[in-house]
Amino acid sequence: MAGPYETQDDAVTEVRDIYAGHCKRGVMRERTLDLLLRACAESGVELGGYDRRVLRWLATQPPEVAQVVASLIARAADQAPSPAPPSPAPPARPSRPAGDPAVAARVRT
Repeated sequence: MAGPYETQDDAVTEVRDIYAGHCKRGVMRERTLDLLLRACAESGVELGGYDRRVLRWLATQPPEVAQVVASLIARAADQAPSPAPPSPAPPARPSRPAGDPAVAARVRT
């Protein structure tokens, strides 16, 4: 995914292969949807049902529009800070033996 794009022609250059397959019914829409889904998958974007529905609608638009959106997704993911590593677990408290007088005193009270 390239970008940023200054003109529509810049984006069209990126999707010429999609336009090349437009002579077969549904091919352009399918390849445009694939472009969007791939951008989301490669960027770690979790999709819900409505998200997919919107992407299917977006795939009906000219491929260069989808290319710009896919590029925005990829560039945003590239700029996102890496998640912080998980904090280490606190050290375990040593257990006292069952015959320890301190344990016995707490049990009696």
